[in-house]
Amino acid sequence: MSATSTAQALSRDWSTKAEPLANSSDVSEYSEAYANFVSGAWDDERWTAFRLRFGIYGQLQPGVQMVRVKVPGGISSIDELRAMARINREFNRVGGEIHVTTRQDYQLYHVPLERTPDLVSALQDAGMTSREACGNTLRNMNSCHLAGVCPREHVDAGEVASRLSRSWLRQPLVQHMPRKFKISVSGCATDCAASGIHDLGLIAVEKDGKQGFEVHGAGGTGGQPISAIKIMDFAEEAEIPTILETLIRLHQRYSNRVNRNAARIKFLVKRFGEDKFRALFDEEYARLRALPQRPWEALDWRTPQDAPEPMTPGGVIDQYDGKSAVVFCPPLGLLTSDQTDALAELLEKHGADGVRLTREQNMVVTGLDAGDVAAVVSGLREIGFPVEETPGDISDVVSCPGTTTCRIGITNSQSFGLE
Repeated sequence: MSATSTAQALSRDWSTKAEPLANSSDVSEYSEAYANFVSGAWDDERWTAFRLRFGIYGQLQPGVQMVRVKVPGGISSIDELRAMARINREFNRVGGEIHVTTRQDYQLYHVPLERTPDLVSALQDAGMTSREACGNTLRNMNSCHLAGVCPREHVDAGEVASRLSRSWLRQPLVQHMPRKFKISVSGCATDCAASGIHDLGLIAVEKDGKQGFEVHGAGGTGGQPISAIKIMDFAEEAEIPTILETLIRLHQRYSNRVNRNAARIKFLVKRFGEDKFRALFDEEYARLRALPQRPWEALDWRTPQDAPEPMTPGGVIDQYDGKSAVVFCPPLGLLTSDQTDALAELLEKHGADGVRLTREQNMVVTGLDAGDVAAVVSGLREIGFPVEETPGDISDVVSCPGTTTCRIGITNSQSFGLE
């Protein structure tokens, strides 16, 4: 068979079906690894690297773990809310809260190590996963928290984040990278998903009558914050998977595997300079584009409407489709299991689509008919979740866990945040 025929055959065989978030293989893989650790077949170093890839992280308190649940694009269903309430109630040894994080994940705390195999199984049963939510992997992919409903957007950024996340989940290439890799997708130039601080940031644009993405990369915060550089002025949507793979392969090839504090993509720009980094990107991108490409199902693009810029919006928001969204603010992003159950019941009663988790540790109810908005706002407040009447009329503080659970925390940031 010729090279061309082989490529065509491969292209035909490849499926556009996304990898499911939940997979029973994760349960057996984790349980087997845990048994190896308990028996002494695996030392602590090997076990730690493994469990981190499953989103299971040691706490300040001995013997218990934090578990991070991956929510691609921050889009969560009513059924997932119920599952989180149930799982937190069953596995959190001290009965603490569910935590909404700044990367649009859920986190659970105080889970005894010996119960983590059962928790991984419970997540799988609920169609959810903690897989690759921690460790040197592709972390949760973020999007605008009004993705799919915002009047200003060109395209549903949450759909892009979900597709990319699912297509790379469990892929061998991203299981043992030099350091973590973070991605954001914004639906318009407002860039609510903050491309400037990500290893890869995509911003939906229209240019010369074509719809696609502006590509930024090599940004990051931390001890040496660096703003992302523009890698491509414009890329068509079908090119995005290859762009991501290009950066992953540069990361694997050139990033520091000795000093993890200098191992993010941003340090490659510091090492090579912007021009050399772009040249390396262009070379690898051209090589990968010459290979057979996995099919990409076209996204649904829209013409943006005039609307207020949705930067850290609060209260009631008009969706592009005539329905409404409501932003509410669980204090420090903390919800009890009872509150989460009550939230699920409220949303189901009023026909909501579900919720979005925001980078400010807030949540957004989407898909409400106008006649249900007042009842939902009232119900949220009764549960204990403030909703803004006017911008800034409630205190909305973002906080890490600090010394409540974190082994490297140096202050009780949550108590200070509440105060």
